[in-house]
Amino acid sequence: MVCNNNYTIAPRDSNSKKEQTMNIIDSLSHQGRMNKNNEDIWGHSDFAAWIFDGATGIADENLIAPDGQTDPRWLVETADASLKQHADKIEDIHRLYAQVLRDCEKAFLAGRKRAPETNYELPMAACIIIKKFAGRIIAGAMSDCTMLIETVHGLQRTDPCVNHAAIDDTTREKMLAAVNRGLSPLDARAELIPHLRANRMKANCPGGYYVFAPTSTLADHVRIEMFEPVQDGHALLMTD
Repeated sequence: MVCNNNYTIAPRDSNSKKEQTMNIIDSLSHQGRMNKNNEDIWGHSDFAAWIFDGATGIADENLIAPDGQTDPRWLVETADASLKQHADKIEDIHRLYAQVLRDCEKAFLAGRKRAPETNYELPMAACIIIKKFAGRIIAGAMSDCTMLIETVHGLQRTDPCVNHAAIDDTTREKMLAAVNRGLSPLDARAELIPHLRANRMKANCPGGYYVFAPTSTLADHVRIEMFEPVQDGHALLMTD
């Protein structure tokens, strides 16, 4: 993705024994070029924060988005709305993902123009959700979003999705080769559509990689990690 999202989080000062909320220090999210949907989104509640990096659609037509929008934009907005409703009510990150995925699946089934004919027609997004609970930070990630965090063990990061990283490396090499032959980035991407569709067919399949989509069963494939943050420490959530 050309868009970048990032924001930094630190606990607010509080004399209360209750769980401290998180403070958003800064954020950045811009579309890659003018007149293009920003398919990335970020959000937060008192005790959670998240980013979603929508995978640019490679289907011939939208399945659910209204005119002027894209299916990935619809997906990240639907997920964001669900998280704003549930993030502070559901402590367990797996259960939270399950709820958000169910909300997205229900909305997709109710609003789609037709059923997808192939896997790459589904809207998808990389994502990471973090929650602050009992003095710990619990992170749940899908695909290639990541976090850097100051912990009692030093600076740590969430584990990457190895399979997706390998696929991205191959795509990057092909893209650079096409640009070096004189193609514009847009023309190079158009040339790579068959390759991109073949890669997207590996999404949410055994041996492939797992990514957020309107499919409720995906909660079992979220990569969940727990961290012990330092007092007044910071965390940086990022996508590519």
